[in-house]
Amino acid sequence: MVLVLVNFVFSAVTAITNLLSRLILTATAYLLVLVIRALKLSGGAMKVAIEQLSEGLKSFAESFFVSLVEVIGNIFSTLFDVIKEGISVSADAIGSALVVLMEQTGNSVVGFLKGLALVFEGFVGMVSTIITDLWNNLMDATGYVTKNA
Repeated sequence: MVLVLVNFVFSAVTAITNLLSRLILTATAYLLVLVIRALKLSGGAMKVAIEQLSEGLKSFAESFFVSLVEVIGNIFSTLFDVIKEGISVSADAIGSALVVLMEQTGNSVVGFLKGLALVFEGFVGMVSTIITDLWNNLMDATGYVTKNA
């Protein structure tokens, strides 16, 4: 039951993130095209402006994704550090009780660990989908600007 709920939350976060990024990037692209058309820049100046915009967007996307990867790495690192610390602190205190508990509930612990692995796989899939959707939306918006500007 909990796995279904967690997977639903991951799917909802992915869908909302994709929708927001698509909305923001598409609206920005349309607005930029309208501004460029309204200014009616000469051909050479427009080409330079589009090239600068393209370089700026590429630079922004690169730095954004580097930062995003660092944040995700920090989240995983912190999560594993917390888990490792919690396990090491509690292992000393409940070592003997855990042996008895493992004998009695071996199957449920294995089931819990399998469920935890599924949650982790769902989280990794969510992050991967968010990054892929964000990149695709950025490329669509950039393509729209370069075609219509």
